[in-house]
Amino acid sequence: SKSGKQGREKCSACQGRGQVVKSQGFFSVAQTCSRCRGEGVVISDPCSECRGTGRVRTNMHRIAVKVPAGIEHGSSLRLKGQGDAGPNGGTRGDLYITIFIEKDVFFERSNADIFCDIPVTSTQAILGDEIDVPTLTGKKVKMRIPPGTQTGSVLRLRNLGMPKIAGFGKGDQLVKIKVVMPEKLSRQEKAFYQQIKEIENPDTFPEIKKFR
Repeated sequence: SKSGKQGREKCSACQGRGQVVKSQGFFSVAQTCSRCRGEGVVISDPCSECRGTGRVRTNMHRIAVKVPAGIEHGSSLRLKGQGDAGPNGGTRGDLYITIFIEKDVFFERSNADIFCDIPVTSTQAILGDEIDVPTLTGKKVKMRIPPGTQTGSVLRLRNLGMPKIAGFGKGDQLVKIKVVMPEKLSRQEKAFYQQIKEIENPDTFPEIKKFR
């Protein structure tokens, strides 16, 4: 109250019950008192700053929040005691923070596993090779491409995914192979592929063999 005293008195609208009864035809309906908002008491000379609620709006401030490794999009963090002050000097509430994770241009996530697409040449796919693959750490690791790898094949790099927030260890990084073709060929390359065309056996291509 303005005087600094309690200044609380019984609500005259509901007679301290916190509810008022209104008649609607043959029925009587109890509703929360709009004057005391169900408290049963009102402040006779409310403070001009808080208007009797015991709470005033203050400037916003920033706090540091520790985000657990491996947290998922849409998860919530609870900060105890960082919410609004309770009415009439009550305990402060809690602050809930919802996590939104920006999409990456290269990696996609499914639970603790990470997915990415890696292009390889036709000769790498046919003969096999060892290539460098980017990881979440920012470093590249060596990955072996087996001979005869088809486009769309998925190779697994174990324990290179996201940390598992509900347990120990990490997920895997799954690499999807995309066999790409050159847009332009040199004269020597054209001659080379022409030689391959003359000697290759269509029966060694599983997808082509289905239609023969």
